[in-house]
Amino acid sequence: MQQSKLIKIFYQLDADEFAALKIFIKENCKNKNCIALFDVIVKHYPKKLDTESLNKRTVFAKIFPKENYNDNKLLKVMSELYRGIEQFIIAETIQKDLAYQKLAMLQFYFNHSLDAQIPQEIKELNNYFENQKLASNLFLEKIKFEEIQLSINEKENNRYLSYQALYDSLRNFSDTYLIKLKNLSLINLKDDLVENEPQNPIYLIHTKLNYLLLNDDVGNYDNYFNLVKLHQYSLESKELKTCIIILVDYCIKKVNAKNEIFTTHLFQLFELLIQHNLLLEDNKTITAAIYKNITTIGLRLNKLSFIEQFWKNIKYIFQQKIKKMFICTTKPTYYSIKKNMKMF
Repeated sequence: MQQSKLIKIFYQLDADEFAALKIFIKENCKNKNCIALFDVIVKHYPKKLDTESLNKRTVFAKIFPKENYNDNKLLKVMSELYRGIEQFIIAETIQKDLAYQKLAMLQFYFNHSLDAQIPQEIKELNNYFENQKLASNLFLEKIKFEEIQLSINEKENNRYLSYQALYDSLRNFSDTYLIKLKNLSLINLKDDLVENEPQNPIYLIHTKLNYLLLNDDVGNYDNYFNLVKLHQYSLESKELKTCIIILVDYCIKKVNAKNEIFTTHLFQLFELLIQHNLLLEDNKTITAAIYKNITTIGLRLNKLSFIEQFWKNIKYIFQQKIKKMFICTTKPTYYSIKKNMKMF
């Protein structure tokens, strides 16, 4: 047991961390056997962790005095205590990371439509960034901040968004970090940096979509759509949604320009969004534009059963949202609002 990863992690704890860990284990550990094992180890911290009295059989006898030795049972307790210490390390790391805490709260307020708390959190984050000394990781934190603010602005007005602040933050981070790495490579004995093209589906897709948008490559639209479909199950949901929405916007412009073939293309994209449950925003709402466009295109193509099912799904989503909003109010309040939802 003395050479186990459980004991080795205790060696790395300083006095303050160990004191905090004792409080954390007592308050959060529900397994009395884990607490008993922790108490045994505590008695040997910090100088006697390699003592023979911490061999497996001796420790097992202290935790389970009335049982015969069972190696698997002890290993299970050791593993659970180790996971508890990992949770402590994560909690301590987050506790020291003010930017992470603030960004997490801002994201939470947005996701749960707690709009009143958002301005103050943004103000505090702006103050935080203004008062920090420059470092590469600061630019990375700023990217997340700008991403959340972009989502907030998108909720308020998704037709006139400015991506400049996020773009600048990305350039600040990526260009700064790349040139720093190049300089470090130049003073290193092994100067072998090669300018390789990014090799990942997201880069490939967006490179192709960028070409479509800039060159209006109408004749090859199917190739761009099929590329997105090819990677639909390997992309994270938000990444997939972004790719689809870019194609949606392109198709809408073509439909408005009386290119009727794009009506069918647009419907295929809406089907893809629905298939992957990507209609809702982060705050569990659907934009008026998406709702209107799906209904309009569905009716134009005479997809009546599809539209009916779409309406039913949206109705259910909004009913659940209203129930959550008025869970602490009287039933008449909820049902009167439900009754007046004329769109359903």
